[in-house]
Amino acid sequence: DVTLINFFKSLDTHGLVCIDGAPPQSGQLLKLAKRVGWIKSTIYGHIVTIKSKENYSNIADTPIGLELHIDLPQLAYTPGFIFFHCVEQLSGSRAGAGWYSDGFAVVAHLREKFPRDFEILSKTSVQFR
Repeated sequence: DVTLINFFKSLDTHGLVCIDGAPPQSGQLLKLAKRVGWIKSTIYGHIVTIKSKENYSNIADTPIGLELHIDLPQLAYTPGFIFFHCVEQLSGSRAGAGWYSDGFAVVAHLREKFPRDFEILSKTSVQFR
């Protein structure tokens, strides 16, 4: 349908899609994800609920804002898309605020402005640990 086509156009153009007005209930994210494609389970499962907790084992479960990072890079087959659905914003906090980076734009800039560095980085094999 038109909405799904627009979703993919935005994803293709910007690498990111923001949707406003999703019902604030559990299960809505799964409905959307199933329309987009196959859902791959990670070590955390298909769907992960992230809530600020007093006793936490993952930094995502704190009110601390996260800097730019890559989710699940330790997996040989990393997620293609990651979906987030903010059901409830923690009052008075920046928790849940997102920072996003366009990796393709970064590479294009590096290739254009620093071709020697780009060449070294693109030809050097590095084992992930």
